[in-house]
Amino acid sequence: MSYGIAPRIVGIDGLRERLRALLGADSLLFRRFDRALTTRDPARVTAAIDALALYPAELRRAVEDLLLSWLLDGPVEPPLGRLGLGRSEDRNRS
Repeated sequence: MSYGIAPRIVGIDGLRERLRALLGADSLLFRRFDRALTTRDPARVTAAIDALALYPAELRRAVEDLLLSWLLDGPVEPPLGRLGLGRSEDRNRS
């Protein structure tokens, strides 16, 4: 049974770079996601996503949008200026 959706491979390194650009390498939230993705530990991924609930709604939406765009291979245009997140040198890496 085919639904017309071609399978594709997503890279964890690409997600990590997108999160670094959005959150900044020094961000506690980025470090949680980085550790979870580096170890490929489902419990740590769950903990990082749970920790996201403690952050302001605008940041949660930005991270959720980033995760979905990465997963679905959509364009990534995080609202860095509005959120004031990340270091400028990290933002220019993407």
